[in-house]
Amino acid sequence: MNFHINSCKYLFIFFGSLILLESHKLCVLRVSS
Repeated sequence: MNFHINSCKYLFIFFGSLILLESHKLCVLRVSS
């Protein structure tokens, strides 16, 4: 059970950072265009 909670936490962090990176790219594209 503890392992399952840890893997969920890492998945959440992973997807969160992906979303942050994507939104950052979009902001940079908007500013540069």
